[in-house]
Amino acid sequence: MAIYPNQKECGDRIVDAMFHKHIPCAVLLAQMQMGKSGTYWHVIFEALVSKFVDNVLIISGNREKDLAQQVRDDVTTYCKEYCEEHPDAEALVRGRIKVLWGAQLFSKKKPVPIVRNRTLIVW
Repeated sequence: MAIYPNQKECGDRIVDAMFHKHIPCAVLLAQMQMGKSGTYWHVIFEALVSKFVDNVLIISGNREKDLAQQVRDDVTTYCKEYCEEHPDAEALVRGRIKVLWGAQLFSKKKPVPIVRNRTLIVW
């Protein structure tokens, strides 16, 4: 799953706004199939490797199980490919990205884990 130059450029603008200009949030609006996923993966990796954040939480209130599984699979695939290209970054990436989906966001039986400081939330 390649991250294309236009996605990196857009992601770099988000990283600059959030971590250099200290703007606490950013909204990426784009049509379907325009590269939002690649863009947010670029932001995730840049934020982790540059040590702007220690953890990443990808969340969605969507209840679609297929989409949830796709995002979980993306965590594995994107991390594997990124770490193959940047082996020195593996310790900064592996195990630091969690996905919370649909009903996982609110459950009396299993509450959402506490969001620690220095966590990037991708919604």
